[in-house]
Amino acid sequence: MNRYFAAVAIGIALTAPSFAKPISLADFPLRMQIYHHQIHKHHFRHFADSVSGTGQANIFEHHEARAVDFFYECPASFMDSAGPRTYPARWKIADIEVEILVGDVHHPERDWTCDLHVKEEPFAYKKLPNGTLSTMPVDDYKHWMETQHFDPESAGDDALQ
Repeated sequence: MNRYFAAVAIGIALTAPSFAKPISLADFPLRMQIYHHQIHKHHFRHFADSVSGTGQANIFEHHEARAVDFFYECPASFMDSAGPRTYPARWKIADIEVEILVGDVHHPERDWTCDLHVKEEPFAYKKLPNGTLSTMPVDDYKHWMETQHFDPESAGDDALQ
């Protein structure tokens, strides 16, 4: 009889839904604007198992942009930032690893995170009208942000839509 109850208890524990803490935007104080990244899909038995790649982005922290080159391996792919849109982000390891929040603000149960290993640069990236990626001094980019009223850190949910 004790074995029966033990088996039932184990079965319930294995099939019970996970009650993990939901992901909150408040936990992601940074913003990351991804300009370009390459994707390499990894397959296991003909199904995409994970993706990896490299890319370039700006991280916005304390109303200042800093360029980063990054590499990653994630369970699924994500898109480059469209226009001024950004991904919520947070440092997992300061100046080394950033976690971005990927998902749909209309379906928060589908949100997931991806860790990006970053190398910070002493400049900011700027996408030119012809689509090429250029660099500019951080102070010049900050001045451009002020003149364009571009502040991704205060955009909140609007940056995800």
